[in-house]
Amino acid sequence: MELLTRLHQLTATDLAPVVRQALGDSQAWPLTWELDALDWTGNPATVALIRLAGIAQTKEGREVPWIVVLKVAADTDMTGDPLIDQYTHEAEGPNYWKREALAFGSGLLTGWPGPLVPVRCYGVNDESEDQVWIWLEARDGARPHGSWTIEQLASAAYDFGAFAAQWQAKLPDVTRYPWLAQRWVRGWVSVVRPYAVDHFLEHDGCGDGSLVEPFLNKRARHRIADLISDADELLATFESLPCTLAHHDPQWGNLFAATPAEFPARTVVIDWGFLGIAPIGCDLGLHIGQNIFSWGIDQRRAAEHDQASTAAYLKGLRDFGWDGDANSIRFARATAAALNAATWQAMEVSWLCPEMAERFGPDGASWPARVATKQGISTAEVSARWAAGFSYVLDLADEARQLKSRLDRS
Repeated sequence: MELLTRLHQLTATDLAPVVRQALGDSQAWPLTWELDALDWTGNPATVALIRLAGIAQTKEGREVPWIVVLKVAADTDMTGDPLIDQYTHEAEGPNYWKREALAFGSGLLTGWPGPLVPVRCYGVNDESEDQVWIWLEARDGARPHGSWTIEQLASAAYDFGAFAAQWQAKLPDVTRYPWLAQRWVRGWVSVVRPYAVDHFLEHDGCGDGSLVEPFLNKRARHRIADLISDADELLATFESLPCTLAHHDPQWGNLFAATPAEFPARTVVIDWGFLGIAPIGCDLGLHIGQNIFSWGIDQRRAAEHDQASTAAYLKGLRDFGWDGDANSIRFARATAAALNAATWQAMEVSWLCPEMAERFGPDGASWPARVATKQGISTAEVSARWAAGFSYVLDLADEARQLKSRLDRS
């Protein structure tokens, strides 16, 4: 059955269990509802994100509004290339399609003490062998999510540090889950290379004639090539570090401020499809790098964002009982940020290349114009800010190499 048809066939009986949890009323009954698709991009395992809102009758007979989000995940192929698409099919892969549903269904994502907590889940339905529905709390009414300040992002980084310290001690309790992502950063690199990055490395003219061409000099191309060449050595040291539970997608768009009533929770996090085990400091690096390439900050302030979030993350770790080597955290952060963000931005250059138009379609090459519209800036500023971010994450690659040498000698 087509998804849209199934959605329009939902009944009050179907929705009542979800609405009752959303309202905290065991007898609430949905009277009316409407649904609309939310704006989302990027993850092929998510085939729909729907907001449902309406009116329900409470057990006292009052009529009150209700709202929830339905996330539909499915076992799909993005490219038809088994080497690339395996990352959605394998239980330990970077983006196993059913992971978020299994995580919520297992109870792993409930009962957290804070300051970082997962979004509330109202239920998981297996609609078919290759599709699951995840009913979620609608944070901020599921409205478009505004960017956070550098200070707010640092506050969230503190909470991710606390989260890392809390779960390091409890890691033996979760390693039994076979669907947790393992070696996520390595998996990301192995997927993004054949998808787009290898084209950037092998095609000298990739990016020529585009808005970013002025920033793609030989030195920049050599730096990304050197990073890919060094990836295995960096990852060998990275993967030898002490581990914890990791979100792996801690960018600004997945973060919400908790309300005072939710204290001690401070940061509520959505999108747990990449949940897995990773070195302490990995989420910090992904937080920094993903906020750069997802336009969560002005990339010209990347160093300020990095410094604030790194200091906050280390404080969160220490406040919640971690007592380790700060250089190992800085190395994990620099490695994760560079390998995730620099390869993402190299992929963006490939999106602009006419030779890759068949793979990416017309939307791929239009990303600078889309960013300009969304950010309310000129395409010239898009290219300048993009270049600032690209340069900074490549600087982090240099820092990762230096810190690796120190760690290897210690």
